[in-house]
Amino acid sequence: MCIRDSPSGGQAGEPDANTPSDMRARQRIRMVDVIRRLGWPVHAIRRLCSATAGAVWPAACLGCNSADVPSGLAWCGDCAAELARLVGIGYCTGCGASAGPYSLRDGLCADCRSHRPAVERLARIGPYVGVLAVLVRRLKAGANPAAARTAGQLLAAALHSSDWLEQIDAFVPVPSHWTHRWESGLDPALQLAEQLGQATGVPPAAVLRRTRRNRPQRGLSRTQRARNVKGAFSVCRRANLRGASLCLLDDVTTTGATLNESAKILKRAGARRVFAAVIAKTELSTELAQTRLAMAGITSG
Repeated sequence: MCIRDSPSGGQAGEPDANTPSDMRARQRIRMVDVIRRLGWPVHAIRRLCSATAGAVWPAACLGCNSADVPSGLAWCGDCAAELARLVGIGYCTGCGASAGPYSLRDGLCADCRSHRPAVERLARIGPYVGVLAVLVRRLKAGANPAAARTAGQLLAAALHSSDWLEQIDAFVPVPSHWTHRWESGLDPALQLAEQLGQATGVPPAAVLRRTRRNRPQRGLSRTQRARNVKGAFSVCRRANLRGASLCLLDDVTTTGATLNESAKILKRAGARRVFAAVIAKTELSTELAQTRLAMAGITSG
């Protein structure tokens, strides 16, 4: 991440809130907020604004808003280096938790070996910290096609490094409740599925639906999270999943409660195998993630 010395007399190392890149970022956010408040009928307008935003504002780094980004790339040099470090962290392919090579057996941590998740295997880009935390928030905020495209490319690379991508018949996005989609006009998991479909040739299949709007998972214990999403999903009536191998898609996983509940529902509907892929896995400490989000001018609420 690029941090410039403040020209207005601030302490060295503090991010300058008045740099051209920060001003462009605030203008983008204002545009999205205004359009979002107008409601569902003008979501197409927001998508049009997103498509033309690159012609109005020069490209900025997805991680820190720096304008010092090589043409055609999404990251400045510092953020690209940080991303490479995060992607290189080893993890359990059962739950996605970061782990060293000597703590894994057959790719699984001790917890997943003793209590196998409903999801057969999981692929991730990295832990939910630093530039990956910023990327997720940008994807959820919408109006940023570069974020969706970049997330899809990175997750496609993670899937290509697995040994099960060729077994997948379709990507299944974990859905939000229809009222949430109505309010926000966004469906990040479906966006991710569409991007991955283009990158891998595996089609998206929106066969899951959320039957009720459960309370947010944030702040809940592992047991509470599992209880909170139990019975919250069903399979669309016309979906024929018999014998299918599917890959669930979500932006972030923490305890795996949502992915496991979704996997159980898909298997009950006839799916033979269910894998999962996420952008990031929330680790025990989120201090770095919160700090980085604040420095990028993104609220974490």
